[in-house]
Amino acid sequence: MALLIWAMVSWAANLMDDYMVAMAMGVGLIAFRIVPFQIAFACFSTPGWWMTVGAFALGVSVLESGLLRRAALLSLRALPPTFAGQTAGLILAGIPIGPALPTVTGKATMAAPFVLGIADAMGLEDRSDHSTGLYMAMFAGFALMGPVFMTGTVTNLVLLAVLPEELRTSITWGSWFLTYLPTIALVLVTFWLGILLVCRPKKVAVLSREYLDREIKALGPLGRSEKITLGTLGATLLLWVTQPLHGIDAAAVALAGVVFLSASGVLTRDSFQKKISWTGLIYAGFTLNLSEVLPYLGVDSWLGTLLQPVFAPISRQPVLFFLALMLVVFILRQFVISDFAVVTIMVLTLSPVAAAAGISPWTVGIATHMMVQSIWLLPFQNDVYLVSNQAVHGRLCGQKKATLMSLVASVCAVLVVLASIPYWRYLGLLSR
Repeated sequence: MALLIWAMVSWAANLMDDYMVAMAMGVGLIAFRIVPFQIAFACFSTPGWWMTVGAFALGVSVLESGLLRRAALLSLRALPPTFAGQTAGLILAGIPIGPALPTVTGKATMAAPFVLGIADAMGLEDRSDHSTGLYMAMFAGFALMGPVFMTGTVTNLVLLAVLPEELRTSITWGSWFLTYLPTIALVLVTFWLGILLVCRPKKVAVLSREYLDREIKALGPLGRSEKITLGTLGATLLLWVTQPLHGIDAAAVALAGVVFLSASGVLTRDSFQKKISWTGLIYAGFTLNLSEVLPYLGVDSWLGTLLQPVFAPISRQPVLFFLALMLVVFILRQFVISDFAVVTIMVLTLSPVAAAAGISPWTVGIATHMMVQSIWLLPFQNDVYLVSNQAVHGRLCGQKKATLMSLVASVCAVLVVLASIPYWRYLGLLSR
């Protein structure tokens, strides 16, 4: 517990790089003889971590090939040139790239300069309502949409790793998608309406068709790298969805796609070495490993008994249970900047209480993730917002309006989780 608290404080205070804090925690577990080496480093031999490696490498190929920019331009071209159409187009642009790149920070950071280019082309003032709305639409499409695809964000893989084994082994890429789809669709629709309400400009600047046509024409027809990457991604998604039929592990499918992209020359040695976030993978590995360490020591059960007096009385009332859970997450997020840490702590500590009341630990993770990713009241609380906004030097969105939109996103998350309760009952994730 002392090591975990030290790590949380270090992450919150940004004392050193997050991946080094995670590594130091792993080393400390061994140095103080708390757990054996094979437990402290267990995650690095699991399918979950290698799935993350494969997804990162696939994402690099998608970004390097130019598919992201092409998808965004085509999405904008297909919708009306109104403020509603522009924001909807940027949200939809995140769909093609969603399942291929598990780092939402990378996706949003790559997309933010593209949005800035659109804002400049329309002559928008920096940090205006219009430019803020465009940025928030991009954030929704490339970040808030992440949970719907199992490989859409590393936090999904963290959540999957900390679920009870009997539940984890029954979840496939396809079942994950169907479970999340209504919830994420509602999040995007409600947040989009929030953008239209809060950020609607008094005078709408129009993004000319000529500009979009010129940019799309400049890309030319699909190149060899784009075709190979698109085909590989399509085959990978197909194998993920049909996993119950062929039984091949999703991690093996992802790595097979990486091998093919490398053999075809699309994914080069230089890209594999320099473009994949290896520091992020180390960070994810050690954080994921808490799912092995805490149960090994019985810490999860102990923390569960501490929370039981709070949650047990309301566990039979799902609405009150999830309201209390998301309030705790909202408070915890003010001090803990790691998505992984918040999801891991909440799922591991509340799983026993939830399961006893007929609430699947998976829904605990879903509700936690929905709230965690919606909070950027201050820049340091959300690295996706922080890094992507820094990538455009803060020109698109000012902090005052960003804080207001974070509150909008948090309210949307709460409403959507409560609205999802009947669907979760239908799926058997909640007792009737």
